[in-house]
Amino acid sequence: MGTVYKVPTSRHYRMQWVDEHGKRRRRTTGTSDKATAQQILAKTEKEVAQIRAGLRDPAADAIASHAKETAQKWVDDFIASLEVTHGTSNQHVADTRTQIEKIIAFAAVDSAAKLTGQHVVEYVSSRQKEGVSARTVQSYLVSIKAFSAWCVTNNRLPRDPLANIQSPSPARDRRYQRRALSHAEWVRLKIVTENGPTIRLIDGPERALLYELALVTGLRAKELKSLKRSSFVFTGSAPYVMLPSANTKNAKPAEQMLTRSLAVRLEKHLGNKLPSANAFSIRDLNRLAIVLKKDLESARKQWIKEAKTVDEVAKRTASDFLCQESHEKKRLDFHALRYTCGAWLALAGIHAKQIQQVMRHSTIRLTLDTYGHLFPEQLTEAIEALEKATAV
Repeated sequence: MGTVYKVPTSRHYRMQWVDEHGKRRRRTTGTSDKATAQQILAKTEKEVAQIRAGLRDPAADAIASHAKETAQKWVDDFIASLEVTHGTSNQHVADTRTQIEKIIAFAAVDSAAKLTGQHVVEYVSSRQKEGVSARTVQSYLVSIKAFSAWCVTNNRLPRDPLANIQSPSPARDRRYQRRALSHAEWVRLKIVTENGPTIRLIDGPERALLYELALVTGLRAKELKSLKRSSFVFTGSAPYVMLPSANTKNAKPAEQMLTRSLAVRLEKHLGNKLPSANAFSIRDLNRLAIVLKKDLESARKQWIKEAKTVDEVAKRTASDFLCQESHEKKRLDFHALRYTCGAWLALAGIHAKQIQQVMRHSTIRLTLDTYGHLFPEQLTEAIEALEKATAV
């Protein structure tokens, strides 16, 4: 039997009862009138009795209660749950919020409970007509499907309306493929960049350091932009750069090793900067794409200009050397520097598992899918080993 009572520090009556699981519960009734408080207790105990008798479903009650809330309230609650895992400043969490809110705004629903699979299909169709890639569409679907599944798990929805929606395959709809720089291309690019003019507020020597840092560590553009003076450790026998989980794509902290020669030049570049100072003059990520394109163009022009004969000029002009896009439509953009890091390791015969660690891939399959074609000698050795093992 439940009771109502008052505590000296509150003007409202509190109530105590035993719930459907046999657990003693207490909470305020929100009223200073004892008769009203007793009515609230009686109503609560009646609900408990109905649940025990199988006449009421607590989950259905929770769904009905949440249905009165706005779509934004559900999104805020979902994002709050992500922040517990990933942190409040994680870019993935921020992007997830933006993508979900765009889909809900497109659907023009006041309650997330009214969001249907058709709404999402129509949104995806509209984005595809705009020419967005399958990878972009996939990222939106991952976000909204995660939100929908969370709603079911947390008694917002009785079932998942998006369970049957399939994401497009980015591999089947790549807008372009990246290629790796050759060593000869890198030598040219580095020399020209180091001696080049300031572009978008980033001087030549700093741009060359950025490119080499991306090549050596495989860091992404956003990760490079986040680096501070305190991110670099030059003491000890193995210099490295640190990234906190809030600044990495997979929300895991990372420590990437540096070559000794690069570490020496980075330490000189950072000089007497305060620990909290930005390591590089990157104002926005678009600048990195622009400056690399200009440096590639300058390096290629100089390479062609150095040709001794007319035939050699024609030959160099027709080649893909230092071209941002090859004849096979493979591109050199800033992210291609990260791709080059993994490709050079593969060509050097480094084991795929080690490449996975450097590139911070979630699975070895991703590493092999990306760089597996660069392991022909290792595959040949594997087949030869199998032939010896199976010989009779």
